[in-house]
Amino acid sequence: RGCCALVAGMLWWLLLAGAALAAPEWAKPLPERPKAATPDPRTEVATRQGAALRLAVAPPGSPHAGHFIDGAGQRLRLMGMNLSGMQYVAIADAATQTNWGNQLDTADGLPDFTALARWHANAVRISLYEASWNANGPNGRCRDVFGRKGKEGAVANPDRLGRYRADVKQAVDAAAKAGFFVVLDLHNAAPSDFCPSGDRMANMDNSVRFWASVAETFKNAPHVAFDLFNEPHDVGAKDLDLRVSHRLDYAFGTDRAGKPKKIPHIYQTAGWNDLIAAVRSAGAGNVVLVGSLVYSGDNTRWLQQVPDDRKPPKGFKGSWTPQLAASWHVYPKWGTEPGDAKYLTLNNKGSLEKAQEIVAAGYPVVITEFGDHNDQAPFVTHWLPKFHAAGLSYLAWAWSPPTKIHPKGRQYQLTQDGRGTPTPGFGQAVLKHYRCVATQVSLADCPPPELPKREETPGLLSRLLSWLSR
Repeated sequence: RGCCALVAGMLWWLLLAGAALAAPEWAKPLPERPKAATPDPRTEVATRQGAALRLAVAPPGSPHAGHFIDGAGQRLRLMGMNLSGMQYVAIADAATQTNWGNQLDTADGLPDFTALARWHANAVRISLYEASWNANGPNGRCRDVFGRKGKEGAVANPDRLGRYRADVKQAVDAAAKAGFFVVLDLHNAAPSDFCPSGDRMANMDNSVRFWASVAETFKNAPHVAFDLFNEPHDVGAKDLDLRVSHRLDYAFGTDRAGKPKKIPHIYQTAGWNDLIAAVRSAGAGNVVLVGSLVYSGDNTRWLQQVPDDRKPPKGFKGSWTPQLAASWHVYPKWGTEPGDAKYLTLNNKGSLEKAQEIVAAGYPVVITEFGDHNDQAPFVTHWLPKFHAAGLSYLAWAWSPPTKIHPKGRQYQLTQDGRGTPTPGFGQAVLKHYRCVATQVSLADCPPPELPKREETPGLLSRLLSWLSR
């Protein structure tokens, strides 16, 4: 046995030496890409000021490829929460005198970035209502075909306060002053003159001009990213290509009671490439995020449908790096409760391994929504450290007390009040994780779990040596 092991060792060194002498230049291994120093978690998620408050996708070949960088070229991770309200309240809640619908539970109804900063967040996602932005004033109108306000087909004013755009700008500016990055999300869209109520995909009628206008407004705000459509769903076949336009024969939405409705209507969806073209034609070089089918939960085909962002923005001079990232929504398996066997299963066929592959291909991944039970949070406790270890960004849904969004709701609320008091389950778990990441030089006090490694099939030489050493 010892003799065989000696022979095996000699064979190994002879093979190595022969390969080094005989290999032509093209067959020699390429030099390794320079590795970045281990990022300081505090630096990654710290708020930025001045020129550093700039969000960009790291170029190929960079030590930070597959991640975001700031204006100083340092690796950046978005860590924060969703601010709910502006995505539907302009049409669904006529009693409020703010476009946030009092969902933030603050004295003036506006986001409190001081409270957000106490959670060590550095980013917020603001969800928008297509018709309210496009109306641009008190004279805009849409038809409430889904009956969100009670009477189907009634004419409604989605910008009844006459300041929807101004309120969005106000929030974006306030975020910048506090050092926060912002993701603007097209949350609700609809074709024709319909008042949006959760349609299946962006549309050519209104979504293209929505993004052209939003991009024109914020093209000089490098801390702002554009999430092109919240949750594509029920569009067609499971392998439908979201990059291009498709013909649909009904509009989808929910009524005032939350029941789904289909309105017969033929229209064209807007593909990712159409929306990106609208943004870049406005001269905006902001980061764009695109999701996937099944409510942006099924990320397994994202790399097979990467949109085209190779064309630089209008008027851009220099070398252009596509500013494209993946949006992913992560929730517990639908219909389960904490304690159920499948509660920790990622909903809608989501895959952490696929997210890692997207990052490895050079595209940052942002979990633009994730949630858990208000009173206990086994899902977040299990998954959030894994998402962190994989280098993903993540934004919790949502910064709002339970009674403000769902009076009877028991999940997906981070706070009990506008001051940021965490809910005992979901809120406490997220706050603990955010605080740990932001205040420790390393994650030694709450180490992330080891990511699963793929088992590689042994090569012929390895098997031969193994056999000889027996």
